[in-house]
Amino acid sequence: MTPLKTMKDLPGNWKDIILNQFREGKSITHAYKAIGISKSQHYRFMEDYPEYADVMEDGLDLAQMYWIDEGMKNLGNRNYNNPLFNRLTAVILRWDDKAKDNTPPGDDANEDDKKKGFEKKYGTKPETTTHTN
Repeated sequence: MTPLKTMKDLPGNWKDIILNQFREGKSITHAYKAIGISKSQHYRFMEDYPEYADVMEDGLDLAQMYWIDEGMKNLGNRNYNNPLFNRLTAVILRWDDKAKDNTPPGDDANEDDKKKGFEKKYGTKPETTTHTN
């Protein structure tokens, strides 16, 4: 197989392919392999193509939602292997075991920066939801 050199070499629906991998809770490796690129190409694309990096970042959000939903489904299940689930989630989402909190790496921006980034990307301010019991 000929190595892909630029974004133009990716399949036309590369964004959908990547996001669908993450929607199923799959890893970054699954995502870039699904579009036919190597690990080194993935890292080069992350550096050279902001659009690619943005899709991967959005995909990781989808994978995080998937795994949190999976964990929530089993909160009351005594036979569920919570330590294994915790470790699997940490590996897939690349969370550091030694982190002082559960903030994923790279997600250390303050709330104002996050809101500004959201507004810039989507053209609207993020909505907040208040949950009541």
